[in-house]
Amino acid sequence: MCRRAGLYLLMRSYRRAGCVTLEEIIKRWAPPTENNTTAYVDYVCKRSGLQRGFTLRFLSDFASVLAAMEIMEIGVPASKREEYYATAKDSYMYIANHFNLKPYES
Repeated sequence: MCRRAGLYLLMRSYRRAGCVTLEEIIKRWAPPTENNTTAYVDYVCKRSGLQRGFTLRFLSDFASVLAAMEIMEIGVPASKREEYYATAKDSYMYIANHFNLKPYES
C-alpha cells in the first residue's frame, strides 16, 4: 500500500503541480531548504539509470525512481546501500509484476 501511495504521489499529485522531470520531482519531495537535494538527485539518477532532466512518462519510469527513493529514504549509511539495492530491485519487481511491466534490467 505504501508503494501504491508513493506512485500515486509521484504520478498524479506532482505532475499536477507541474513537476515532470526527475529533478523537479526530487526537489519537491526533498526541498533544498531541508535536504541535500543535489546528492539525492544524483543518487536516484545513478540507481534508476535516468538523467536529471528526464521527463517521467511511463509507469516503469516512476517505478524505477520510487525504488531508488526507497533506498535513499531508508536512512541506510552509504557504505551499506549496495547491500540494500536488492530491496530497490525487489520493489521495482513488485510494481512491475502488479502492473505487468517489462522485467527489471540492471
